[in-house]
Amino acid sequence: MTHKGFTLIELMIVVAIIGILAAVAIPQYQNYVARAQVAEGLSLASGAKVAIAEYFNSTGSFPVDNSTAGLTEPTDFKGNWVDSVTVSVVGGSALITALFSSTEAHSKLQGGEMTLTAVDHGGSIGFACSSSGSKDISTYLPSSCRDLIGTTIVAPPPKPWVVGTTDKDACWDPDYGSSGGWLEGSNFLDDIPGYTVSLQVVPRACADGYMTGVVYTAPQMTACRVSTPDAGAYCR
Repeated sequence: MTHKGFTLIELMIVVAIIGILAAVAIPQYQNYVARAQVAEGLSLASGAKVAIAEYFNSTGSFPVDNSTAGLTEPTDFKGNWVDSVTVSVVGGSALITALFSSTEAHSKLQGGEMTLTAVDHGGSIGFACSSSGSKDISTYLPSSCRDLIGTTIVAPPPKPWVVGTTDKDACWDPDYGSSGGWLEGSNFLDDIPGYTVSLQVVPRACADGYMTGVVYTAPQMTACRVSTPDAGAYCR
C-alpha cells in the first residue's frame, strides 16, 4: 500500500491557518500583558484610595498631596512597571495618578498615566479611572473602574474663620489667599501627647486676632506664628 505525503497545496493551507491564528493570538496576548501591568497600578493605588476616603470623611475636604494624605513620597509607590503614585487635588476633585515606567512597562503603556478620580458611588466614595498623560492607555484600563458611574465629588471651598466662633476649630492654611489665613477646620493640636485638655482655645484666639504674634513652645506646637507644617495649628 502506497502512502502519500501532503501535497504542496495542503501544506500551504496549513501554513495559512497557522498564520491567521498567530495574527489573532499574538495581539490578544500583548493586550493581556498590558492589562496585567495596569492591574499593578491599581494595586499600588489602593492605599491612596483608602487614605483619601478617610481624610474626606473626617475633614470634608481632600488631601492636596501624598503627605497630607498620610502617605509617603509618590516614588515610594514603585512596582515592576509603575514609577509613582501621586495624590493631588484639581478643581476641588481628588485625583490619584499612577505613572507607568517609560522603560520597564509594556510598550503600549510606557510613559502613560492612569488617573483615578473620586466619585459619589451610591453614597460612598468610588474611584473612576481614565487615561491621562501623553499616551492613551484607555483600552487597557479595567472596565470595573473605567465604566464606573458616579458624580465627581468636589470638596467645598475652604471656609474663612468668622471672628467670635466658639463651636468650631480654627486652623492655619498657608496657601489660603495671598499670604495664608485662618479657616474653619481641624488642626494637629489635640495630637500633642501629654495634654489632658483640648488646646483649641489657642488657635481660636489667634484667629480672632487676640493673640497675634504669640509663639507657643509646647512640643510640636505653634499657634499664632505658624512655622511647622503638619503640626500645631496647621490645617489637616
